[in-house]
Amino acid sequence: MRVSILLILAAIGVAGCRPATAPSTAGDAANFRIVLDKPEFTQREASEYGIVGTVTNQSDRDFYLNAGDAYNGALEQDEIFAVLGTDAVIERRVSVSRWRDASAGGLIEGFRFVVLKAGTSYRLTGTIAPNAPGTYRIRLNYSGRNEDPSPTLPFHDYSATFIVR
Repeated sequence: MRVSILLILAAIGVAGCRPATAPSTAGDAANFRIVLDKPEFTQREASEYGIVGTVTNQSDRDFYLNAGDAYNGALEQDEIFAVLGTDAVIERRVSVSRWRDASAGGLIEGFRFVVLKAGTSYRLTGTIAPNAPGTYRIRLNYSGRNEDPSPTLPFHDYSATFIVR
């Protein structure tokens, strides 16, 4: 009896585990397509021009994230930013199953919550610390609500990995 309970608890624990490398969202359906302009950046390109790409909301609903320019008062902005402290995060692979936030820099006026409308594409610009070659990805943390619901947003989508050499 006791062994079967332990086996059931172990099975539940394993079923609830999810590898850190698996792109996921609540419901496992990607709402955003994140495509970088290049699959590989030199350290010079990354520091001079940033990590750049396009984010497309593939869903039929609007989502919100804290990655807009606070200097621009518009709720919808053509460009979002993956810099330190925003909900668009550049992550560096540190082991097979672990990623660490590698975002750097910031916006002079700060950042703000913006809408990414259904079926619309936006430019993404991000920065990382110099002299950090490796494998990276972009993670978007976002919500379906029109205000910052909490420090932990319920949805997450990822770009394909890219290289900084």
